[in-house]
Amino acid sequence: MNVDRLRAALGHGVSRNAAALGSVQIANYLVPLLLLPFFARQLGMQAFGTVAMVLAAIQVALVVTDYGFSLSATLDISLNRDDRAYVNRKIGAVFGAKALLVGVVGSAFLIAPYLYEPLHDYRTFLAAAILAVLAQAFQPIWLFQGLERMKPVALYMVATKILYAVLVLALVSSPADGLRVIHCWGLAQAAGLALGLYLLHAQGHRIAMPSLRAVGEELGRGAGFFTSRIAVSLYTSANSLFLGTQGAAGVALFSVCEQLYKAGQSVTVPLNGALLPYMARHRDWRFFFKALGVSLAGLALGCLVLALCAEPLLVGVFGEEYRAGVPVLLVFLCTVLVNYLAVAFGYSAYAALGKVQVANATVIVGGLAHLLFLAGLYGFHALTPLSVALATLLTETLVMVARVLGVYLLRKRMREGEPHGVA
Repeated sequence: MNVDRLRAALGHGVSRNAAALGSVQIANYLVPLLLLPFFARQLGMQAFGTVAMVLAAIQVALVVTDYGFSLSATLDISLNRDDRAYVNRKIGAVFGAKALLVGVVGSAFLIAPYLYEPLHDYRTFLAAAILAVLAQAFQPIWLFQGLERMKPVALYMVATKILYAVLVLALVSSPADGLRVIHCWGLAQAAGLALGLYLLHAQGHRIAMPSLRAVGEELGRGAGFFTSRIAVSLYTSANSLFLGTQGAAGVALFSVCEQLYKAGQSVTVPLNGALLPYMARHRDWRFFFKALGVSLAGLALGCLVLALCAEPLLVGVFGEEYRAGVPVLLVFLCTVLVNYLAVAFGYSAYAALGKVQVANATVIVGGLAHLLFLAGLYGFHALTPLSVALATLLTETLVMVARVLGVYLLRKRMREGEPHGVA
């Protein structure tokens, strides 16, 4: 590629937004990753497992309160970004819907430990987690993503993660401080919410008071995305919740390997996030496949290096008790590559084809399949970190194959001049 082409590629709107999202993803995963050895050694396996399970519950709650708005609202705003009144109404309707969802999730966090005995020991932690659920729910990341103005939001999101790390390092020093980790996360997210709302107004937008009808319409519009997102959470964040019913130690082992897996995922999330509004508007398949090929090659190389270093990494950084996690980590490294293909051929590709409901359907099927896998493991008393990791790999493979095949068939029909539909 010559200098002019390189400059053009770097100056591309997708590249600029991907770079901004990249800084967010680095903070999102690098900060928790760097804190993992600290948690493993300062908290011990039992307390760390409890913290990891509750943080996973917070992430599931984030999926519920997001309700797919990070996809549906992003698409709507990307297509109507020049209509300020429309955008303001959208902000108000989304926030109104989120207020209802936060109420439901907060109530569940308070009541669930008294209804389900295995969660009873987590009751204090879950109550403390409500602040984080509230703060994360109202951060307007979807707004800036739809406007393709990710630089401002990248700043406050990175600051949020750094604040969390500073608070943890200052306040956590023993297994008795596990609850403080949840408090630190909640306070950092509250600071992020304040900065996010400030930037919303600084960009010239406001939160228009929504009508009940507008809130209901927003919930209806996001329902399909919500179903798919909650299905995805069944084979991501919810894994730790299932393992938590078997004891906190297994969650600690699983979480260490899962965080390394998520760090691998984070490398390509910025590109996929920037591609969604771009492909929805331009349908540039040549750019899509070029970006896919380059990023996949780099990701595969990184996974290979980590696989070769798996044992010394886990034992040297986290301690001898984490040696048993080597097979789990190897499975997750394979899952990184499969997941990237599944995500790349997800909403970005199907938005360009005008068939995002197909992407929704694939993850719903995947989520149901994963739930069956976990139920089977639970029924046969085989719910272990390794078996859950293998179930995740199998689920991601099913979703990836379905999505790639769907894109191939739809594009083939379009080239042949047949109606734009799904078989």
